[in-house]
Amino acid sequence: MLEKLRFYLRHSINDLRVNGQRTLFALLCIAAGVAAIVSLQTLGVMIEDTLTGSVQESNRGDIRVEPGSASRGRSADDEDALVAPGDDEFTTDKFTMAGVERIREWLDERFDGEAALTYRQPFDSMTSGVSVSIPDKSNKPFVIGIVVETDIYPFYGEVQDDDGRPLSELINAPTDVVFSQNLADELDAEVGDIVQISGASEDFTLRGIVPTSAEGGFEETSLLGALLGYYYLDVSAVSLFPDIEPGADVLYIRLPDPDEADRTATRLRGAFFGVETTTTTQIREQNTQVADAVNQLVVVMGLVSLLIGGIGIVNTMLVVVSRRTTEIAVLKTVGLEGEQITLLFMVESVLMGLLGSLLGVVLGWAATFLLKGGAEAFLAQSLTFRLALEPAVTGIIVGMLVTTIFGFLPTIAAGQVRPNLVLRPSDTVVPRAGRLRSFVVVLVVMLALSAVAQGLIGDLLASGQTIGESRDDSLRGRRTTEDVVELPEALEDLDMIQIATGGIGAFLGLLMAIPMLIGGIGAGWTRGNLLLRILRWLGILALPVLIGLFGVAVPALLLMFVTFIIVGILYLILLLLIWLVGRFFPTFRFVDLKLALRSMLSTKGRAASTLLALVVGVFTLSLLTMLADSITNLFERVLIDETGGNVIVLAAGSRDGLDRVEERLDSVEGVNSYAAVATYSTELISIKDVSADRTLTRGALQSRIRAGEGDEWGLYTFNEVDARGLGSNLPDVKFLAGRQLDPSDTGPWDPDAGEYPPIVISIWPSTKDLGIEPGDLITFNVHGAQSIFGGSQPRSERVTFRIAGMVDRTGSQVSVNFSATNYAPQSAFPDALTPNRVSAIVDVDEDQIGALRRELSHVPGVFVLETRFLNDLINRIIDQFTSFPILVAALALFTGGVVIANSVALSTLERRREIGIMKAVGLQRERVLGMLLLEYGLMGFIGGLIGVGIGATILLLIFSVGMGGELGTAVPWGTALMLMGLCVVIALVAAILTAWGASGEKPLNVLRYE
Repeated sequence: MLEKLRFYLRHSINDLRVNGQRTLFALLCIAAGVAAIVSLQTLGVMIEDTLTGSVQESNRGDIRVEPGSASRGRSADDEDALVAPGDDEFTTDKFTMAGVERIREWLDERFDGEAALTYRQPFDSMTSGVSVSIPDKSNKPFVIGIVVETDIYPFYGEVQDDDGRPLSELINAPTDVVFSQNLADELDAEVGDIVQISGASEDFTLRGIVPTSAEGGFEETSLLGALLGYYYLDVSAVSLFPDIEPGADVLYIRLPDPDEADRTATRLRGAFFGVETTTTTQIREQNTQVADAVNQLVVVMGLVSLLIGGIGIVNTMLVVVSRRTTEIAVLKTVGLEGEQITLLFMVESVLMGLLGSLLGVVLGWAATFLLKGGAEAFLAQSLTFRLALEPAVTGIIVGMLVTTIFGFLPTIAAGQVRPNLVLRPSDTVVPRAGRLRSFVVVLVVMLALSAVAQGLIGDLLASGQTIGESRDDSLRGRRTTEDVVELPEALEDLDMIQIATGGIGAFLGLLMAIPMLIGGIGAGWTRGNLLLRILRWLGILALPVLIGLFGVAVPALLLMFVTFIIVGILYLILLLLIWLVGRFFPTFRFVDLKLALRSMLSTKGRAASTLLALVVGVFTLSLLTMLADSITNLFERVLIDETGGNVIVLAAGSRDGLDRVEERLDSVEGVNSYAAVATYSTELISIKDVSADRTLTRGALQSRIRAGEGDEWGLYTFNEVDARGLGSNLPDVKFLAGRQLDPSDTGPWDPDAGEYPPIVISIWPSTKDLGIEPGDLITFNVHGAQSIFGGSQPRSERVTFRIAGMVDRTGSQVSVNFSATNYAPQSAFPDALTPNRVSAIVDVDEDQIGALRRELSHVPGVFVLETRFLNDLINRIIDQFTSFPILVAALALFTGGVVIANSVALSTLERRREIGIMKAVGLQRERVLGMLLLEYGLMGFIGGLIGVGIGATILLLIFSVGMGGELGTAVPWGTALMLMGLCVVIALVAAILTAWGASGEKPLNVLRYE
């Protein structure tokens, strides 16, 4: 046995050396797939290290405390209240300073003053602190302000600049500010610059720049800060913001014994009813879940890349077998059996898997650097690179297993070569392994790959619901106990996915048993020893049970079963498309194109399998990129249509603030038009159907929606109405019925005479079937801002409007609104009521936006927002969350390119005689190469057409189902064509790199040895 093994090893090593180019391209296919596994798993290890390494730094303390809705005090004016409610929907609840001191005293009592507490001051104004600018340089809206006690923040870790100076040294005065690196880059800021922060009464001085990753973790401030940029101020700077009241939205607690965090958090919640706490234990569990999810995602994508590389392995082994049929025949004439020939090639596959996997480990570690930046952007945290051993070992084992599995079918064919080929050495046709045997082998490959996949993604397939739980759910539902079928206790503990995979396994076992029975009968199994016949039959009949149990133990069989079905359908589609192109594509009497089509048609099976690799890679990439572009295009279009201008001016306070803004707007050159908008809080009272003379109260409308099994979200949009100027800048929106408002709709109106101010309302899917029509009357209670939180203003007044138009929002709920989705003329609202907020929609020349911003900077509480910044923000968000998946998809596409290069190289090696004959009859090297490029350019086009086509189809389904067709006009067909062109380029580059040498082969050299 050992002697045979040594023979197999020596022979296989010699064959790998002799095969040269074929071996090299096979190794590249394996290495590309293994590199994906290693790089992505290494990245997963780095992510896990970062997320679970120092949870105290992520939490900024042992305990993080936030106000809950149940923790509010008796009123906003109660000095002893623990929590003060937010003033509007833009501001959150916060601890009062008295509440902070109460919690500090509670800690001092229990820990003898050894516990420490600090807090973060929120900006509870919609304009203060949200934008920064550096005069004569640049400005940045939507910035996160972090106002803390800089002498002690943070408790764990340090926030330092590049020179190692902490916040306590950088910030020494209320007017000192520190920027994050991404904010400094956007503003081109330097230490010492004068900084203006919106809502502040004084300018600030930039004292330092810290890394963007200084605020890590998954806290909202950290995530938004990494995306938008952030700055630090000391809590003493609150006095410089007139609109800000001292308080805290987050408390950070450091305990003398961190192990007491969970117990202390429980007691804290008991002592202060309704507060919410987050401990390091919770952070660790949360980060572990995130790390596991990311790790499973990257492993799945790595496995896909490795399976794509498996296609190249199959092609390589088939060519190796076809090139060595004479050698195989000689080996069989000297006594080797077919099983031994198969084993010989299996040993060669294992060696190729080992060498390719080792190469893949090195490439994987290199690829980790490329993916690291995308992962850091995705997680908004920096990652520390390290060479982890486990991913390398996993990559080597999986690479060898997958190579052996994919090399199994060609080795079966090798064992079928007949010895009489020695007498016909020019005949290199590989005999078929037989349909029944090939079918069984494919099923065995599926089972083997399922076992490999289970080891990588087993946790991903855990369903979390057992049959016993499902049965309990049914008992709580409509069915009675008598309706429930009692299951054995052993089955109750089985996962639903396990039951499904067990059934699939039994079905596959039955499919495997049928051809084995047919083959056994043909081989004479019905004759011979009775006991042997019984054992054979029992063994085959037991296959469904055995493989069914395999499916229960290996839920990944479900994934592989679905994958094989999808791959089979794609293979048939590609085969059909290649046949149609080869037979019916017009050649226009172009001989080279005709020869290229004929060559592609003669090897359509391999061409289809090769294009599978390209299709999978480009499909994933196209879906992600086109979805990102579609969302970007949608928001850009919606911004243009619904905003009505290119600058939004938000003014804190009442109409007086807006009056001051209007005065400034009238004095700025380049302002083409503007419209004032005041947003009121409203309460829907009733809608009167004028045609039917019937009035429906809000309760009746809710009952109608519930009867139609809809949600009441559409009614909530009536909780705000805009009072707009009608001279210009009205939204350009699609109307379901009715008309847009115009300047003639300013009144006056006489309700006694049936005259009511007009209103434009938005109709959503849930309110579409309520029977609302233009001409109906809608009545609101319009609230003054002061009526909500106390004061002398009237609480509300009832106003009735006549519906003039209904904006169509039934296709989707995608909209961009800086105020309400319903609007009416300003003159329709009582002067005695104060709006919740005011703004102005401005259309100004682009080159005058800077002048407009400078002019409005002198008005307190004003925030100027350019709509293009919003579009940039959307692009940045999309880029952050798609950069990492796109890099992973590009890795799969790269693997597909390697497979194509491998296929081209193998094809040219097989066609050396054909190329030699063409050159012998006078064809130049360039023409031969041109025919090869034509052939593989067409293949690249077919692969791109299928891959991008599938991606576009799924995208359209997402649009029609999820968006009601709203995104249909925003599908980036240009991106789709670019990706198809990318596929053609990949195929052509692969052909040039691998076919150039073969096209230059001398005819005599080829014909002599062929």
